[in-house]
Amino acid sequence: MRSDDFHLPREDLIRFAMTQERLSPRLAQVALHLQSGCETCAGWVAHFAQAAAEPLPPVRRARFPMRWLRPKRVDAAAGLRAGMLADTNLVCGAGPYEVDVLVREYESPRSLEIVGQITRAGHVHEPIPDLPVALVEPDETQVVTATATDPLGEFDLAADLGSPYGLRCGTDEDAPCIVVWEGGMA
Repeated sequence: MRSDDFHLPREDLIRFAMTQERLSPRLAQVALHLQSGCETCAGWVAHFAQAAAEPLPPVRRARFPMRWLRPKRVDAAAGLRAGMLADTNLVCGAGPYEVDVLVREYESPRSLEIVGQITRAGHVHEPIPDLPVALVEPDETQVVTATATDPLGEFDLAADLGSPYGLRCGTDEDAPCIVVWEGGMA
């Protein structure tokens, strides 16, 4: 069987590219697969390793406090459909949480829908239920809308286009706040 006849899951390739720990059985399987000469999987590992090494752009102090986290954005190729302008998927660690957020930009009415799931850091299959989440403006004093995660750690928020928004996870003074919308059309 040729090595290009099957490929490993991207989750395993990402984990392999981003860690030096090769002792786990899953990552050992990735190493063996790459040694067999699969150019497709090797290309993906190189791509993920390069993406992880790229520095994040600096946070502009005037718009966002330094404690806000700036996730790496992955734009979906959504195109125009059903009044939707774009989808943006954000995935990042935020203190004790892993946050997966989908931002949907609608053309009519001009609005945003922010949906996502919050899980325990390092345990993506362990959702955080009943966690207060709020959409806030950069000064963090203006809560635009708020909710709490459901039993699966999922949430759904909506807002108008225009203002930059952050997603605050929790109510503590030092609760992580993630840039989810940098502003745009109003």
